[in-house]
Amino acid sequence: MHVEDSKYNKTRCEDLLPCDLRHLGWNSFFEKEFLGLNRPSLAPARVVEEFKGWHRVRTAQGEYLAKIAGRVRYEAEDRDDLPAVGDWVGITPRPEGGRARIECILSRRTKLSRKVAGREQSEQIMATNLDTVFVVGSLNREFNARRIERYLTLVYESGARPVVLLNKADLCPGSSIAATTVEGIALGGSGVAARASRARRG
Repeated sequence: MHVEDSKYNKTRCEDLLPCDLRHLGWNSFFEKEFLGLNRPSLAPARVVEEFKGWHRVRTAQGEYLAKIAGRVRYEAEDRDDLPAVGDWVGITPRPEGGRARIECILSRRTKLSRKVAGREQSEQIMATNLDTVFVVGSLNREFNARRIERYLTLVYESGARPVVLLNKADLCPGSSIAATTVEGIALGGSGVAARASRARRG
């Protein structure tokens, strides 16, 4: 990918505005580990987007387009050892070019992933360090309790707290029955809310 010609290389003014890292999920858990690195040249950042060969990261000073350091990539034994969306990482920023290099990955508190079918089953990480995951399902003809159950299993295994949102309740006469069904498979650990859809009137 030729970055100079890529849309990912474009930095908006608002992307460079400072922010409080706590608004991105930074807490004492990550701060303690980061300080333990004892590498004052690094800045903490959260991965907010991932695409081929690059990661977009957010720091207290602004947003950067980052590449993984060669050492990190060399020492990675599998995909789990590389940055994913949601990860907190230590970066070496280059503010003048809006670029950065990812030098390390902080420990993950939660990890939302799934198995990918193939000759050898591999893990696909969807996001990390999530506290709450919303599982959205429709109460119309597409309602599938088993599918919601599979999603809930993924969230429970990740360590995050699932919350089920059932929409289009106004289009389903048996919405309360469906909600009760979902509550029965939610293991008592998640909230279940049914909401009406806003149909557009012509």
